Amino acid sequence: SSVPTRAENRKNFTDAQYKRAKAVHEFYHNAGTPDIKKFKALLRAGLINNVPFTHEDVKNAEEIFGPSIAQIKGKTTRKTPRPVVPDIVEIPRELVMKHRNLRLCIDTMFINKVELFTAIDKTIKYQSVIIIKDRTYEQYKQALANLVFVYNRGGWKVKTIHADGEFRGLLEHVETDMNIKLALAAADEHVPEAECNIRTLKETFRAHFQALPFKALPK
Repeated sequence: SSVPTRAENRKNFTDAQYKRAKAVHEFYHNAGTPDIKKFKALLRAGLINNVPFTHEDVKNAEEIFGPSIAQIKGKTTRKTPRPVVPDIVEIPRELVMKHRNLRLCIDTMFINKVELFTAIDKTIKYQSVIIIKDRTYEQYKQALANLVFVYNRGGWKVKTIHADGEFRGLLEHVETDMNIKLALAAADEHVPEAECNIRTLKETFRAHFQALPFKALPK
């Protein structure tokens, strides 16, 4: 049997349904092609502001346009990781207040030769990406200062920074000027959380790239 085309799928819906399905399809890709189940859950819970789409619109978009090619190409890996079994426990507010101090994991990644300073903390898992001109300590210090300011503004306190040996030159600045402990990984080792964060970020970048309507991009 032949695979149905979008035009054939389109015949099963009204013009209004197709228009809304197309709009939510474009919004889904602009949002970075998140997990489709999570995307539906966010819409049902009303957690995405100023978006006039419904769970039914997403379902119609799936039937018309099929699975996202950008999501498949950008986020599918060769090895299937072990499924994570959720074990969510309601944390009392008193305990949350006691865990305001954060441990930050930092590293550098490259996208099309563009240098990016990346970070993720071990508590609230806030991901950060900051463009840097080069891998000098001055650039790292400025990026780190901007990031710590964001945390402080939100009421959080960065107490420890985990990094590999590339950031050894920041030791005195971080511990003396910023009053933050810098924990360096062993030689030829990397910080696992920082490495995992980079993989996740690159998957998102690749998904965005696959969703672009261009055949080639200028250098």
